[in-house]
Amino acid sequence: MTKKPVKMLSTICLAGMLLLGACSKDSAPKEIPADQKEELKARLAAADAADGDADMVVNKCATCALRMDGKAENELKLEGYTLHFCSAHCKETCAKDPMKVIPKG
Repeated sequence: MTKKPVKMLSTICLAGMLLLGACSKDSAPKEIPADQKEELKARLAAADAADGDADMVVNKCATCALRMDGKAENELKLEGYTLHFCSAHCKETCAKDPMKVIPKG
């Protein structure tokens, strides 16, 4: 077998894997237990204020401890706040367990 068909087959396989990986379901936030909701709201308020504008939009990536700029295309709605994340991976990580990810004020 020559190198050209092998290279083409490898390229096709890689493209297929990338497409399948990009087709994940939109992450819905994990249900927060009632006894943790007030703590979560306090954390969200602190994260919201971190950019100097208390507007219910967290523009810094909460998963990255508010050190990276978030992007609107990686948006998650949580307890009335809109959170922007630097990547889809960070968004999914937060959606799985917001209390573990969102920093304490």
